[in-house]
Amino acid sequence: MAVDGFGEVGIRVVSRRLVKASDPSIQPQVVPLSNLDLYVGNVQVAILCLYPKPPAGRDFAGVVATFESLLPALLNEFYPFAGRIGTNPSSGLPELLCQNQGAELIVGEVGVALGSLDYGLADKSLKKLMLPYAEDVTFSVQLLSFACGSFSVLWATNHLVGDGHDNIRFLRMWSELARTGKIVADGGDGKLSHDRSVFRPRNRRRRGERKAKPRPLGVPPSHPAVIQSLARHRPNDVRPAPAGPPIVYLPRAPGISGPALPPVWEGREQSSAWEGRGGSLAWEGRGPARETPEERREETERKKKEKSKTRLTCGPNM
Repeated sequence: MAVDGFGEVGIRVVSRRLVKASDPSIQPQVVPLSNLDLYVGNVQVAILCLYPKPPAGRDFAGVVATFESLLPALLNEFYPFAGRIGTNPSSGLPELLCQNQGAELIVGEVGVALGSLDYGLADKSLKKLMLPYAEDVTFSVQLLSFACGSFSVLWATNHLVGDGHDNIRFLRMWSELARTGKIVADGGDGKLSHDRSVFRPRNRRRRGERKAKPRPLGVPPSHPAVIQSLARHRPNDVRPAPAGPPIVYLPRAPGISGPALPPVWEGREQSSAWEGRGGSLAWEGRGPARETPEERREETERKKKEKSKTRLTCGPNM
């Protein structure tokens, strides 16, 4: 086939085969795509790497043999790259059919030297190095040898399967595997996660639906006074919780502050924290805690007694 940018000599495909993951324990599955996967859409992307002629004792055939022997092991970690892109019959949206159909491995020859390419016009030279592949293929590795002995490796995939970060991570792990013969995942626990369910769309509340009830508060059982204080206001919201750090008492209801106790603002009204005795705790909800009728009567009686004591102590000396 003639390719623009290469003169009369084009790319000759030597072989085209499928490489499957080598782990038989991987079960076939259908993976739905997340909103982030669908945002860009069904777009084929590729990363092109150019290499000089291998040193003495090595050749392009050895490069091809390395890919044929090591690629199945890496597909065990990136099993969606060995699948296909299908269409959900109910929603009409694309989905991943991970049944180990195999990644594509293409080997070809270019009849010109690598240095003869016009690197200033990538669309007419470098971009033409990517051979077309089927739209449902999730991963295509293309190895091309040039007349000068240099070669190129093109990693082509679909943006539905992974973004640029995933592709670069695949290349890092491949380089480590080719050098050391070991697969070293760069995840936090040493394993890769292909679970897309964590990016499910939010289940927004429809019109007319009631808001969810507030979560019960967790109170350490070693503080019964705190439990009684909370039970005065909202007894249904009190439940025991494992023992934790010392309780921080809140002397004022949410939104009320004094000169010595400035409020803390974190997007909603809260109480100022004071480590000490006395005061009352606020609960999760809106507005300040309301006093019960019994508390109001007790407060009224207490004020009357204080007022009567004041009258006695402030009278004339006997």
